Amino acid sequence: MNKILKIAGAELKVLFYSPIAWLVLIIFTVHNGINFFELISSLRKQLLLGDNMSMITAEVYSGIFGLFTKSLAHLYLYFPLLTMGLMSRETSSGSIKLLLSSPVKTREIILGKYLAMVIYSFLLLCLLLLYVLAGNIAIKDMDYTLVISGLIGLFLLMCTFSAIGLFLSTLTSYQVVAAIGTLLVLAGLQYIGRVWKDIDILRDITSFLSIQSKSNIMIAGMLTSRDVFYYLLIIILFLCFSLFRLQSVLERKSFFYVAGKYITIVIVILLLGYASARPEFIYYKDMTATKARTISVNSQKIAKQIEGDLTITTYVNLLNNHFSYGMPEERNADLESVEGFRRFIPGLKMLYVYYYDYSTDPGISRNFINGPGSDLSKGAKRMADSMKLNIGNFLTPSEIKKRIDLSGEDNRLIRQLTYKGKHTFLRFYNDMINIPTEQEMVNALQRLLATPPLITFIKANVERSPYKLGDKGYTTFFSRKDYRTALINCGFDLMEVDLKKSIIPEKTTVLVLADPTNPLSYTEIEKIEQYIHRGGNIIIAGEPGKQDLINPLLQSLGVALKPEMVIDTANASPEVIAAAFAPGSSAIDTILPKLAAFNAVVSMPGVAGLSIDPRKGFEANTIMNNARDKTPLMVAVRRKLGNTEQRILVSGDADFISNAGLMRRSNGTPFLGRSIFSWFTNRQFPVDIDRPEAQDNQIRISRKGLMLLKLAIGWLVPALLTAAGAFMLINRKRK
Repeated sequence: MNKILKIAGAELKVLFYSPIAWLVLIIFTVHNGINFFELISSLRKQLLLGDNMSMITAEVYSGIFGLFTKSLAHLYLYFPLLTMGLMSRETSSGSIKLLLSSPVKTREIILGKYLAMVIYSFLLLCLLLLYVLAGNIAIKDMDYTLVISGLIGLFLLMCTFSAIGLFLSTLTSYQVVAAIGTLLVLAGLQYIGRVWKDIDILRDITSFLSIQSKSNIMIAGMLTSRDVFYYLLIIILFLCFSLFRLQSVLERKSFFYVAGKYITIVIVILLLGYASARPEFIYYKDMTATKARTISVNSQKIAKQIEGDLTITTYVNLLNNHFSYGMPEERNADLESVEGFRRFIPGLKMLYVYYYDYSTDPGISRNFINGPGSDLSKGAKRMADSMKLNIGNFLTPSEIKKRIDLSGEDNRLIRQLTYKGKHTFLRFYNDMINIPTEQEMVNALQRLLATPPLITFIKANVERSPYKLGDKGYTTFFSRKDYRTALINCGFDLMEVDLKKSIIPEKTTVLVLADPTNPLSYTEIEKIEQYIHRGGNIIIAGEPGKQDLINPLLQSLGVALKPEMVIDTANASPEVIAAAFAPGSSAIDTILPKLAAFNAVVSMPGVAGLSIDPRKGFEANTIMNNARDKTPLMVAVRRKLGNTEQRILVSGDADFISNAGLMRRSNGTPFLGRSIFSWFTNRQFPVDIDRPEAQDNQIRISRKGLMLLKLAIGWLVPALLTAAGAFMLINRKRK
């Protein structure tokens, strides 16, 4: 060990007796300082302008423009200059002979020189620590563990770059050649993950060789045993390569013997890397304060109930707008999108089926097809040719229908989850994100584990329908499949029933009677009253002037629609009421009354007031009221029936969740609609994935303080490094 330390010390002296080591330290400090202080200043300005921000630590260090992210992108440029002389210097000067002839083992030479680079890498890390200290001064309640994770990732990457540079330095006696070779290799490893992604075998290889991607995960706050072992294995691999290369200078062995050593170590490393990457052997440590890199606690509970295999089959239609998300080159990204669930479901498998068929959402394929009924085969062939795809890999419309009929899903890009013989769809959406997120995934898993809640709509009297378009329809909130927050994508089933001809299904979770236009028949009223009497949950939504149609059903509850419309004369449109959340709204969801502090409202155009005189056994809570005179506009009625609670919602407005209602700028509507149906399912659907709020939400440093900090770290530290380097180099030259 003493010899290794002495070699490392001697190598550090040589390194710092050249200007390169000092220049790298200075440039590294200045470059990171510019990025860091520009970002802090920008975030501070946004906060002063009134923007609400959270997880500022992640933004400053691991965001797109974060300190660690920018450092990671440029590290590969520094190490060729630092490692080019590690062994080539000894070879070109002839001192390698002295090393090899001295009582020093070859592995001690390799480890000593590598240790010198590890120490230098630690110095670079210390310079980054200065900006961590600056962040601690500037950011309120900084997320320290996230920063530690990023520093570990960067340090492991530096050590890996050092091992690669050391090996390439053993291959030539020319330092410039060693530097260029190292630069090419590191640059190649930096970008190799972006190529050949459309070929299965090559995609896996390039993903494995992509060094930077592992550090990206650590910088984001997730430490995994797989990624740590990966870097350690790569370091060992290149140190062994360096050792083998140095040994070949001392002893002459046959080509097959030397090749055998290299092949053996590569195979061993690959096998160890494969074993460490198996889902069942991976240990995860989320280093973020809010565990933002891990699925929520409720999602974990549901995922852990999945025992055995869970198959996710993605059906990719070449003629649909979103087909590119299912292409082979996107599979690594696809796996990353479900990585949070793979951690808790080791048996998760991803399958892909490619086909073509007509879709009303054709995207660029509209240039190749003439609409429904046209010859799709020719259009699909032209589309495939334009994308350089083999049309033979895509099933024809008749072939895909033998496997599964996706016409009900408009032949869109879609996933099907299969577990123990049960199936459910997981859709893609027409929004900025497109792909399903944790919320949609966990809702789908919950459908496989529990009986999906059924929302039954009464029809036959021109009531509001979950399938109707237009301003008064409910399509967007309930059944629009490409709308992420529609209840059909939150785990709910929907159906309509004509009570003149049918009975209310027994599996109904909540019955909906929304704004009937025609009077209900005696038979319909009797069925609804019997449903309420036996404890069924129901939503009854009326409109002004509909009291004669609605009130007969409300008599037993002690709630009634008033005949007059609520008017707010202070409004430009007096009939449009900005309904406020009442304190009693906590009966539905504790978040609702808190929204009142943020002046959240729900737009109710044309709403009837409610009178409340609850009957014996019932408890009534006002959910929404008119902010000016506190007139109740929405009421929740509850009663205990054995071990269950009957829940009834009465609203004087049926428009708040209509297609037009969701388009109005009423910031409380999404919360109210979601909370109502979550209440009816006892919080089972949609699954609550909320997590603790991040505390690092303020930049607490003043403008003057930021300028002083920038002067001290951004300029004074580089100046001191310049002075120290100049002193050492001048002093060395004099000696």
